[in-house]
Amino acid sequence: MRNTLLDPYEDIPRIAVVTANDHPASSTFPSHTHRRSQFAYAASGTISVFTARENLVVPPQRACWIPAGIDHEMHMRGPVTMLNAFFTPDAARAAGLPDGCRVIGVSPCYKTC
Repeated sequence: MRNTLLDPYEDIPRIAVVTANDHPASSTFPSHTHRRSQFAYAASGTISVFTARENLVVPPQRACWIPAGIDHEMHMRGPVTMLNAFFTPDAARAAGLPDGCRVIGVSPCYKTC
């Protein structure tokens, strides 16, 4: 799988930008924020997400919602294939997505993408 970074895509004039990345075991992303809301799907492997308010575990075949501007760090608990969809804050609000972080189930349709 090809690894892609969000930074070059933050300003693309689309409501959503999708990335796909393979991460080796024990990879970490130090504390950071995004201007877009992040839907991080663990296609394989487990991801730990830490914010000032919560510690979340994202098991395989689940996702984590992280609203724009939330400071968070991520730790890969073993090799992880992570698919991300980054949404503009306006698009996230219009869709009624939550204001806080949470682990969520994923529909079978998304799992086959």
